[in-house]
Amino acid sequence: MEQFSFEMQTLLEDYQAKKITIEELDVAYKQIGTEGHDVLGLKPFLELARENADKVKLFGGFIPRTYARQVMREGLEAGLTAAKEKAYVGVDEALEGSDEHYNMFECMISGRDMHNKETPATDQFRKMFPAQLIKDASMANKVNELLKIGALDTTYYVICGAGHMQYGYGVPERIWAANETLKQSTSMVVAYEADGVKFDVDTEHLEVNFGTELSPADFCFLFADTKEEEDVKGETAAAYDKVGDTAHREGSLRKAEKVMKSINYSQEEFEIAGQDAYNFQGVNNPHNLAKVQPGETVLDLGSGLAVDSFIAAARTGETGKVIGLDLSKSEVIHANKRAAARGISDRVSFIQGDMEKMTLDSDMFDCVISNGAFCLAPSKKAAFSEIFRVLKPGGRFSVSTSTMKVQIDQADGKQWPICMRMFVQLDEVKPICESCGFTDVLVDMSNSEMQFEIEEEEGKPVQKESEDKKEEQQKEEPKEYNEAGRRQIHGASKEFDHLREYDINAMCSRVTVFGRKPST
Repeated sequence: MEQFSFEMQTLLEDYQAKKITIEELDVAYKQIGTEGHDVLGLKPFLELARENADKVKLFGGFIPRTYARQVMREGLEAGLTAAKEKAYVGVDEALEGSDEHYNMFECMISGRDMHNKETPATDQFRKMFPAQLIKDASMANKVNELLKIGALDTTYYVICGAGHMQYGYGVPERIWAANETLKQSTSMVVAYEADGVKFDVDTEHLEVNFGTELSPADFCFLFADTKEEEDVKGETAAAYDKVGDTAHREGSLRKAEKVMKSINYSQEEFEIAGQDAYNFQGVNNPHNLAKVQPGETVLDLGSGLAVDSFIAAARTGETGKVIGLDLSKSEVIHANKRAAARGISDRVSFIQGDMEKMTLDSDMFDCVISNGAFCLAPSKKAAFSEIFRVLKPGGRFSVSTSTMKVQIDQADGKQWPICMRMFVQLDEVKPICESCGFTDVLVDMSNSEMQFEIEEEEGKPVQKESEDKKEEQQKEEPKEYNEAGRRQIHGASKEFDHLREYDINAMCSRVTVFGRKPST
């Protein structure tokens, strides 16, 4: 809530614990005296939260106004430094605002019509703008902290005025920058307006009027519960657990060789994979850009049934080390058994974990590879940020993943496979990586077709899709198991029959993304 600053958090907790009355809260609030809102005017809202304290927790949402005043009087650097010392804003916060955000800010002060292109914004209020931004940054930072520790079924209501939220500027853009998947599952709600009043927001946001008696600010920013993201991870882990349970069943090495070579694996790499090749899972070849060297420590994210990890281990040699991380417990178990059978478990090991929240030390790896796992990572920004953290200075990553070249319309009544809904937009990949701090970012599209053909030895062409295994798009009957008796991730489904109408290669691309963590 913007009405309460961070320094008032104890007051809110005492009130919800029924240690103080609403009147005592009002007195203490005025004694602190930095915010100046009408606490008693919020009484119905606060009482509702108090009576439901087992389900609702209130948080002060803004940095104290004294910091905004410090920015105005002493300059941006002085105010920002003081705010960072208190951890009121993130350590990387620079209080930069877009021209569109300033345009809205200037219009709210001057009364100018922000949509009138004939009267553009002036620089009259530029000096004031950072004082606005430090409030936005502080609230977004608080929300981002709470998102990290909240229970899976938590819903977040971010309450503040239009100047900090309207059009997705200020607070929302900073939350979305750290949690990009939330943009599709949030809504804005207007209050303190007459019924029927509308405001311009992005089309994916909901326009609703709560009425004056229910909401204590101009706007509410509603977050759908975060359980949706965790459900995706849970479903992914469960599906691949079934794959891992049947991974011991041998498949066709001949077909595995055709598939791997079609996405640029060399004969040497196929031979390193050996008997494990029939368990290959991936969308491209990350090794071509990774260029793993002897003695290096390598992390394989979404290591699956270990094919890419074993190839990396052959490159690191006896003095190197490879760690594979995967959501699937059964695939981790299978991979560790195979490492032991190969006699390399002293330097190749596998652990269960979430690539968005790794329990690995920082500055640990020379190289990070991944093949296909990023397709289903709910937050690409979180996953790339974690890669940045665990890489040594000067370290590099090579991630093979599928991307969307077009926006799919989820409101047209058609069903889209979860993999396609989770693919990152192609034009967003490089900006996401650079925003995490990576340099030398390259998006390699040299082998990018999602659907392609491989030939059996007798010369008969067989259509083969990339190994993210979107069998929903094939024109065959549903199959839960392949010819080797191993569980498949997707079976053909009538709800996805409409995909036959599309050129999948025009919609999606397989890419390998490379980047480097600066050495200093």
